[in-house]
Amino acid sequence: AETRYQVRGLTIDRRARILRQPDNRMVDLTTLEFDLLVVLTTPPNVVLSRDEIMNRLRGPNWSAYDRTIDGLIGRLRAKLFDDRTGREVIKTIRGAGYMFSVED
Repeated sequence: AETRYQVRGLTIDRRARILRQPDNRMVDLTTLEFDLLVVLTTPPNVVLSRDEIMNRLRGPNWSAYDRTIDGLIGRLRAKLFDDRTGREVIKTIRGAGYMFSVED
């Protein structure tokens, strides 16, 4: 798999664990926030349930409250985009989960 890729102008380097904004500024993410971004963007435009996200982040034996994922999503949106854009890019799909959208 590619270790470096771009999505919505963001450059994600999985090997170096670096995220850069379109203007090349580095974004400071926690380990869990970075891992969540990778899960949501490989591939993008796929709806993932909270359980699927947790399985990919921590493995199938990890259990967490729904609010754990919701909080992580909120922090990721705030760090990557202004609030309006964040909700358009990392979409909440009612009753299903979340999706990182590359559509404008």
